[in-house]
Amino acid sequence: MQNSIAAGRRLAIRVVCAQLGVTVLVAAGFAFADLRSGLAALCGGSVVAVATSVLALRMFAAGPSSAGMVFARMIVGNMLKWGVIAIGLYLTMVKAGLPGLPVMCGVIAALVPQLLGLQEGSSIGLMGEQGLCDLYAPALSLRGLTVDESDAERAVIAGLTSLYGARS
Repeated sequence: MQNSIAAGRRLAIRVVCAQLGVTVLVAAGFAFADLRSGLAALCGGSVVAVATSVLALRMFAAGPSSAGMVFARMIVGNMLKWGVIAIGLYLTMVKAGLPGLPVMCGVIAALVPQLLGLQEGSSIGLMGEQGLCDLYAPALSLRGLTVDESDAERAVIAGLTSLYGARS
């Protein structure tokens, strides 16, 4: 099974490790200029790694669940992730007074492994307004990803019909 919880956990661990590795490299580069800048880049990237860990714990800590429960975990996990990033950036730049440019470079560098984690040949689903899908599909195809487009309106109607049928 490709989408097992164990596979998700392994992927989350690899992403967090990659985020920490990239963060250390960026921080080392800034540390050559100034130790305070190196610390700022390290803090910025670490905030993202901690936030990704929070999301992963929210998504994969519990066992198998219904699709609705998994979707709720994903929504809450992402809200927690971006909340951790916002609070971390506030503490890093405002309370600790670290320079903003190295902090943001650390944040951006730590977010890159998430984008590069998609392997060539992987399939990605696009659902939404046709004009937006038409913009995203060629870019994803250039990256070597297989794009599977779905009609959003039909998917919503099918989902609501399914929910209504389950209630009856």
